[in-house]
Amino acid sequence: MSDLIFRGVLAVSLLIAVTSLDVTASFSGFWVPAAYAQAAEASSSEQTTAVETLDNNQSSLKTLSVPQDSPAPLVERTMPQQLGVPQAEQVSPPAETYQRRGVVVAGKQIRLASRMDGLVSAVHVKLGDQFAKNDLLIEFDCSVERAALEEARLLHEMAKFDYVVTLRKRKENAIGNEEFELSQLKMEVALAKLNHFREQIDSCRLLAPFGGRVLTLDVQPHQSVVTLQPVIEIVEQGPLYFRLFLPWAWQQWLSVGDLVDVAIIEQHYQAELIDFSSEVDTVHQSVTARLRFPSEANLPIGISGVASFQPPN
Repeated sequence: MSDLIFRGVLAVSLLIAVTSLDVTASFSGFWVPAAYAQAAEASSSEQTTAVETLDNNQSSLKTLSVPQDSPAPLVERTMPQQLGVPQAEQVSPPAETYQRRGVVVAGKQIRLASRMDGLVSAVHVKLGDQFAKNDLLIEFDCSVERAALEEARLLHEMAKFDYVVTLRKRKENAIGNEEFELSQLKMEVALAKLNHFREQIDSCRLLAPFGGRVLTLDVQPHQSVVTLQPVIEIVEQGPLYFRLFLPWAWQQWLSVGDLVDVAIIEQHYQAELIDFSSEVDTVHQSVTARLRFPSEANLPIGISGVASFQPPN
């Protein structure tokens, strides 16, 4: 009897256990898919919200961003012109020009100086005056030198007289050779002194070395001068020249004898190219050239002008 009760209880327990397992399984089968579905639905909702947020952000960025075809940055920059800062301009190299500036010069232009210490007694020319060769330009006070010259002349006369007397005595064998030779030496010394004072007298008169005209005067009458002090500047009377600097390479297409147009004070002259210097300037690679004006050109010395050369073919 007890055995039957035990078996009945065991069977009921087994039945209850099986039933609870089926219920649990059924409930699990129902609950797990539902949980997964809820999780998927929540994830999908979150993704949808994120996508909408991203789309909204992109729309905002599109609204704030600069169009792609615009090169300007988001931040406005201040241009250098607004700040007053000058921009460097690209300078193209200058084109080759065939005009050169020069100056009018004379064939000879020299400054004469005093050859003695003394006073200027007379000036025989004025500025711009013309003169011929060997004309007297300036005269100096040489009263002392003239007195010394006269003394030297008298001493030479005495020495020469003594020489003539000793020469006659030597022919008569009245004196020896030593006394005769001494008399001859004294006469030669007196002649040398006489020539020395003659040269000093010549220095008292400044003569023109060539025909020309006065360019500058540096002294006035009664003015003291010293040896080698400049007193006058003169230029030769003759054709005038145009001196200028030309590129050394131009000698490849320029020739002596070419005619060049020179413009001076709105006047044009046809000047002839006569020479080039043989020395090249090391810095500018240029040479000195001279053009000769026609004889009728009457231009002041030192005035500048522009020479226009024909460009090479």
